[in-house]
Amino acid sequence: MFTVPTTLLAPAGIEIYSTESLNFNGSNQYMELANATDLQFGISDTFTISFWAKPSATPVEQILMSTRRGGKGISITSFFGSFTVYISTGGDTISFAIGGIAAGTWGHFALTYDGSGNKDGFTGYSDNSPLVPSSDSLGDWSNTNPWRIGWDTFGTNYLGGNVDELIFSDAELTAGQISSIYNGGLPADPTGTSGMIHNYRMGEGDTIPTILDHTGSANGTTYNSPVIQTDAPP
Repeated sequence: MFTVPTTLLAPAGIEIYSTESLNFNGSNQYMELANATDLQFGISDTFTISFWAKPSATPVEQILMSTRRGGKGISITSFFGSFTVYISTGGDTISFAIGGIAAGTWGHFALTYDGSGNKDGFTGYSDNSPLVPSSDSLGDWSNTNPWRIGWDTFGTNYLGGNVDELIFSDAELTAGQISSIYNGGLPADPTGTSGMIHNYRMGEGDTIPTILDHTGSANGTTYNSPVIQTDAPP
């Protein structure tokens, strides 16, 4: 008898949008997005990043996604079981924790920014719960590095676990718009999301080593063969 995985179950009458995700082994696998200029967010740009993640464990730190390569950039990590954001300006790094992410459990993360040049211009969401960091001025973090998913070249902080439904918007999405993406803990079709410029299903319709960009043209390339799995939120 075939048993439907619990990750594919949904309440009656609710359509399942996501059934697959990309799994990283925690030792050498990662994905790099094509280096599109509209992904090189700077201090005066508005933007939103949204994705789902399920780390297989919660070690000291795992890189979820990053543009840092030892200098300027943005990193989003799982740090001691919390979604944590690092903004590096080359000479200074500002960080703030958003919320918990448990090993073996899917969590949704979103980061919005209003282009103000202040730390409190960011809002982080963990499973639809917002957090605005304390006020502080920011230095310029911009660079031309492509986004990497699962690693950023800092040592061996590879992600062990899964990532699903990654989107980028050039708008600062509202709390209501983030709530629509979160959809009560079950990923929803993001078509129509304000300002969405890149959309990665992280499984559906993809063939390793390519992860398709379903909105723009910045396809992702995987390295060392991460695996598409039938595993998706919730």
